[in-house]
This record gives sequence, C-alpha cells and structure tokens, in this order.
Amino acid sequence: MANTFQNFLDGTIHDHRHLETVYERIDYLMLFKESIATHNAEKAKEALKEFYQYIDLDHQNYVPPEDLLAAAIGRTQFFHGLVYALLLDRLAPSVFAYSLSLVHIETINAMKRPEDAFIITCRMIDTYCDYVNSLDNIKTSEFSAKVLTLIDMNIKNELTTRILAEHIHLHPDTLQKKFKAETGRNITEVINERRVELSKVYLRSSKYSITDISYEVGFSDASYFVKVFKKFTGITPGQFRTQK
Repeated sequence: MANTFQNFLDGTIHDHRHLETVYERIDYLMLFKESIATHNAEKAKEALKEFYQYIDLDHQNYVPPEDLLAAAIGRTQFFHGLVYALLLDRLAPSVFAYSLSLVHIETINAMKRPEDAFIITCRMIDTYCDYVNSLDNIKTSEFSAKVLTLIDMNIKNELTTRILAEHIHLHPDTLQKKFKAETGRNITEVINERRVELSKVYLRSSKYSITDISYEVGFSDASYFVKVFKKFTGITPGQFRTQK
C-alpha cells in the first residue's frame, strides 16, 4: 500500500510546494463534502472556490494549454460523482435521480471552456441543495416515503392520485387523506413541486426551450407549467434561467 501511494505521488506531484498544496486541497474537498451533506450550498461553493484557486495555480505552472479542457472535464466529472452519490444517499435510485445525473453529464461532456467547470459544479450544488431542502419540508413515515418514491419513479409520466392509488392498492380518497394526515401536503402539490425541482436542473444546465422542459418533467401544458413554477418559486421559468 505504501509503495502504491508513493508511486501515485511520484506520478502526480510536481514539486515540494505542489505536495504541500495537495493536503490543503484535501481539506477543502472534505469541507465541500460536509457542506453538501448538510445541504449548505453557500458554504460548499466557498470551499469549491478555495479549491479552484489551487487548480488555477496548477494550470499556470504545470498543465499544457492543450490539456486544460480535458483536465477540467475530468475534474467536473469527479464532482458530479460525489454530488450524485450524496443524492442517492437521500434518494433511492429513480427516474428523478437519473434525470438529475443525466442532464449534468450532458452539460459536462459539452463543456467548451475550462473555466466553465466551476460554474457547472456550482449549478450541481444548487440542484442538490434545493432538492434536499424541499424533501426536508415533508414529514415522512414508511407509508408516505413509499408514495414519494413512486412519484419520483414516475415523475415524467402522467401522474395523478388515482394512478398512485392503483399502485398502492388503495382508494384515491383514502390515499389522499392518509398522505395529507402524515405530511400535511396534498399529493398533487407534491407532484408539482417535484416537477418544478427537476425543471430547475434543465433551466440551469440545458438549452431546452421552456416548452420542451415542461414536457420533459411531466407537464402536458407549458402555460400550466409556468403558472406552477411561479407558484413555488415566485418567478417564471424564464426569469429563473436568466438569473441562474
């Protein structure tokens, strides 16, 4: 093990000063992970900014210009893997989780400039923290957690209380009453909130039109999507995209 680590250092460490900064970077990476885990977006971005100051020094001193983009893509893929792993800790694998991941992967692979790496990672941070904060607003039991999982598994499909009730083998009225008693939330409201959270990913990270995004996240009417989005966020999807 010691020889393996030494070989790693010999292959990646350029000089003594570089070695010293490696340990400093690890500290910022740990702070980044801890901040994401507690869904503190601003603290995570601060740690990321400090980390990237060292990366900028690497670029100036050690990385050939022609290798900068490939290095940036690889680094952003690493952060994506970290954030996605934390997401799965909070959320069982589902269409929702897969969609979040897929949009970010497409964005990373389409990266044209090394400096976009920091921006894309910040968007991933916002996506994760927004979603986990929305989860924390819902009180869950084993029953309501099962309903939420079903919603996430089918978020892009036609989804109503009746359809969910068929999956759980309950009358729609019984499902609605029990879910609201446990969570204080209406099922349709939760479905719409989940779709809004997913739409934020596309608005932040894709070039899809507002209409295409509305269909992508399960709405059948773009104008209704805009209305629902504004209800939950206070702004329209277009305004959200402009301020991203």
